Amino acid sequence: MGILETRVLDFDNLVILSMNEGVFPHTAPPNSFIPYNLRKGFGLPTIDNQDSIFAYYFYRLIHRAKNVTLAWASSDAKGQAGEMSRFLHQLYYEYPGVVQNDTYIQSVGTKMAPEIFSEKNEEVKKQLSEYFKDGARALSPSALSTYIECPLRFYFKYLAGAKEAEDISEELDPRIFGNLFHQTVEALYQPLLNQVVTPEIINEIAKPDKIATTLEKIFAKNVPFIRQDKSVFVDLQGKNSLVFEVLMRYLTGFFKSEKQNAPFTLKGLESNIHMDFITPAGKTIRLGGNIDRLDEKKGITRVIDYKTGQGDNKISKFEDLFDTSKHSKIKATFQTLLYSLMVENRGTPPEKIQPGVVWMRKLFTDTDTSLWLQQGRQQKSPITLALAKDEYQDGLGQLLDELFDEKIPFRQTTHEKNCEYCVYREICLK
Repeated sequence: MGILETRVLDFDNLVILSMNEGVFPHTAPPNSFIPYNLRKGFGLPTIDNQDSIFAYYFYRLIHRAKNVTLAWASSDAKGQAGEMSRFLHQLYYEYPGVVQNDTYIQSVGTKMAPEIFSEKNEEVKKQLSEYFKDGARALSPSALSTYIECPLRFYFKYLAGAKEAEDISEELDPRIFGNLFHQTVEALYQPLLNQVVTPEIINEIAKPDKIATTLEKIFAKNVPFIRQDKSVFVDLQGKNSLVFEVLMRYLTGFFKSEKQNAPFTLKGLESNIHMDFITPAGKTIRLGGNIDRLDEKKGITRVIDYKTGQGDNKISKFEDLFDTSKHSKIKATFQTLLYSLMVENRGTPPEKIQPGVVWMRKLFTDTDTSLWLQQGRQQKSPITLALAKDEYQDGLGQLLDELFDEKIPFRQTTHEKNCEYCVYREICLK
């Protein structure tokens, strides 16, 4: 029972819990618009009266009891240090009878989360066989990036089919934001395919009203809650209107940087490309994906990827691309190099292939799309397929042999930072 229910009742044995300062007595002042000084000045009840009332209740309650047990905690629910109630201090120093002070300590530990892994059973082997030569599926660069960051995440996403739950939201998430950017750029560049793109042409396709009109159509396809009437964009409110304006600024900045890189010949947009890769163990694996853009400038074929997230455009050595702890920041280099291998497979010499990335977040500060190998402060070289091919193919072959090795299960990553934004964290207990 509470302290108010004990009035005019006597007990032989008492156990009173939560005898912490701030809990008993309760130190919060009464809810009132009248400040403490005015209440004090005009003789109205204050928190001092409340303390006196609780003191009366407490000492009257224990007055006739034969055995009294008072409990307090040395830490509160928030982990802060707990303090003994003033009433306990008074009893400890002033009570003439026997006061026994006991301290109880309970060791609390947490069990280690069990390791979760998936063996490559017959069903998994059958699914993996679909990635072999002439199979129905192809491993994309993003799928391989997922495997490098966490093999078990690869299993959940690409083999077990444990997809992220769909969430109905009236706001645009980062993934849709990136799709809107990609599709708008593709729609504006599509009429220029296999043509030489000059700064003057970019000026024509990148007029603000033309960008806005194209972006409105892309919005209408991707955001179903936007209403349309006769193809007129009529309902864009709240946060999504800000997203629209931000995309307008990004697209304007993108085409401004494109003018600095022009002229170039546009060779492909969202090009679907495949190749068969033979691993050191003799397995033939089918790789494939969509290249955001292929263009040619000064005889060099550039394999361009658009990235709306963060990342580094420099690596210190090519083996870092296959390092679980380093891959997340340099995955763009890994993926564009794999696309570059696929382009070479179609007949382009490796010395004429250069991977590149357009970083949306750096559009207004850095227009360089090149990727760099920087082994020291002064040694810095632009990455081309010819420079990276031998080491990259060796690392890729070892990675694929590990992925398709029947004796190696899909295990959790050892680098827990990769788990921060993983949709399978609740399954892995990470």
